[in-house]
Amino acid sequence: FLRMVWAERDAPPPALRARALREDQAPAHALAAVRRLLERYPGWSAGRLQRARLLLRGGDAEEARRCALELLRDEPEHFDAIVILARTCLTLDAPAQALMCFDRAVRLNPRLRHDLRDEIREALKALDAERARRRREQRRQAPLA
Repeated sequence: FLRMVWAERDAPPPALRARALREDQAPAHALAAVRRLLERYPGWSAGRLQRARLLLRGGDAEEARRCALELLRDEPEHFDAIVILARTCLTLDAPAQALMCFDRAVRLNPRLRHDLRDEIREALKALDAERARRRREQRRQAPLA
């Protein structure tokens, strides 16, 4: 509870937050609104997380990754930022890193393991596919005896 209250110390007033975080607006408008608020309230964790989510949803995984890492630099145990980072890693074809992030998230909050099950499976499948591709490539490059 105290961590939640502390995180809100740098947040904009509730009316501004509600307007910026409305679900019914277009992603580009939502991203612009969150960016404007973050200019005035740079320490607002929920806004920084929302920016990362919107960037990932908009297809800018590299920038979403950067935003999640910035948030994690300031709040290393921010569960949602770790999950966003894992999702960006999957999008950027880095399944090993995604799996490490999901593992860290589950260690932080074991009760949510079930909620992340499908994404963890997706990361494992991608990792297996990457390993199989590497093995095929190594076989192709190996000299014939």
